[in-house]
Amino acid sequence: MHLISVAPLSASAPVSAAAPVRMYPLVVSRADFEAQTQERARIESELRNYLNGVAITLAHGGVATSAEVRFGEPAEEILALQSEVRADLIAMCTHGRTGLARWAYGSVAEKVTRHADCPVLLVRARKRNS
Repeated sequence: MHLISVAPLSASAPVSAAAPVRMYPLVVSRADFEAQTQERARIESELRNYLNGVAITLAHGGVATSAEVRFGEPAEEILALQSEVRADLIAMCTHGRTGLARWAYGSVAEKVTRHADCPVLLVRARKRNS
């Protein structure tokens, strides 16, 4: 079993906001670069720790796993891993967003379901008790 967690490259800006960067030179200070590098390492560490915890739980049930953290567009990265490992099934949680929230955030689950070369099992994420 392969576990994957994907962090968007920029959580603070929509993908379309990156377009002007391709048109004009971009100057980034060393401090900004180092801060971004540290933040990326922090995010990767958190996601890796989470996946390792899931892997340990699955190992107790006799399931061998590999865990991978990627950065990019989540649906694309999930589909890329599916293709790389020739997965027979993709199982993922969905937040079940509808209406404006779905339009604003998009639906990773929908994109994966539409483009996967294998069946996709969607499980609605549990609501957190506040």
